[in-house]
Amino acid sequence: MGDTMDTDAEDGTNSSDAFDGLVDWLDDHGIPAFVYARRARDNQNVSYKSIRNMLKAGGNMTVSYGRYTLSDGEFERGTGHAITLVGLQRSSAGVLTLQAHDPIQGGGSLNTQSATQVREVHPVEETRNIEGDVVKVLRWGTGTDPYVFIDGWMAILPLMALTNLTAGAVALYTAGVATGQVTTAKIKLPFKAPLADIAMHHSAPFATVLAEGSGEVWTLNLGDRTWTRLQGVTGARFIAHGGRHARLFVVQGSQILAFDADDLDERTGDAPLARFDARASVDALSYDHRKDRLIVACKGGKRLLSLSPALSLHAEIATPGLTGSSRLTMSVNGRDSTLLLSRAGSPDVATLRWLDTGAVASGRFRLLAKGETAANHVDSKGRLFVNEGGKIASFDMDGNRIKGSPFDGLRVGPLLKVSRSTNVLDPVLSARKAWKN
Repeated sequence: MGDTMDTDAEDGTNSSDAFDGLVDWLDDHGIPAFVYARRARDNQNVSYKSIRNMLKAGGNMTVSYGRYTLSDGEFERGTGHAITLVGLQRSSAGVLTLQAHDPIQGGGSLNTQSATQVREVHPVEETRNIEGDVVKVLRWGTGTDPYVFIDGWMAILPLMALTNLTAGAVALYTAGVATGQVTTAKIKLPFKAPLADIAMHHSAPFATVLAEGSGEVWTLNLGDRTWTRLQGVTGARFIAHGGRHARLFVVQGSQILAFDADDLDERTGDAPLARFDARASVDALSYDHRKDRLIVACKGGKRLLSLSPALSLHAEIATPGLTGSSRLTMSVNGRDSTLLLSRAGSPDVATLRWLDTGAVASGRFRLLAKGETAANHVDSKGRLFVNEGGKIASFDMDGNRIKGSPFDGLRVGPLLKVSRSTNVLDPVLSARKAWKN
């Protein structure tokens, strides 16, 4: 594991390398799981509820704590350490109890295995300025030399898929990490209309859905199965999650709105953080997490826009031609930013790599499917999950059928989203010695 993460004996482990190494290890061992991570310095809350939501969704977690000094109201990280979370509770009085296995307890020798014993602390949730980002963190102890904050976590979660099999509900498929056995939960929708779109959150166990007709937007906590509505938004047509700072993007007509998507079950106000007018009909959205940009298809799917998380326009190009006029599906490979576009009912898939130079490398392949296909969705390793005649099927980036997904052969509706590992950690920050654990 240390080898896949490029762990250094002196400096520790780069957080981005740790994420990618863990994803590779899980994939190499055929484990049906995905990875999420969060870090305070990337402007995300490391709160009790963010950790609790992961645990409720079946996550296996490590948390990291940093040792900080305070200067002019801003906390600067000096060193850090990662430990394995084994318990988290909050009493009726609000007291937190965190239990962990610490690999350096019992003397801290690098040459011997530490005894497995539970370390217990009572962190306090505080809002602090962590190197310029004002966020929630969990303070460890009361010391000030250094201050110690739990400032990040990484979680392995069971693979999940969400689809609209029947009216009035969504079906949640969950694959057991240890066995691969799939369980199905039917979750009632908070509205009577059919689903118009589904989006999976990229760093929290949430899924957001869109009601056809009214355009209401609702978020489902995949851990406790509760719903929260995005207030004041109607007439929406498409939704997408993305961004290192956790955004929910909503399309209303030609307008694209960005909302804060951190701690979605703690909403206090839903004013958009930014908006952009595409000045044309929007046909699909997808987020390129590697390049940290929103990709928008518009003008009948003939144009692609590249927008920053703050919705400023970076570039615009022509889309590779696709026959037909049925619903456009767009999805981005998280490892190399290859964009896949297809239309419902067609086996043809167009590919596009939008390079930093502005150049475009495009291609095309055909799915070797046995029936009509729809709802293509690519994961971080390039596997396509497809609705093939009402059943889930998996294909590679050459269109060949592949095996190994626990969801293959399960019933699927018109919409399908599958959870996938998404590295939202800033790689430049991860490489700094102070942010290695």
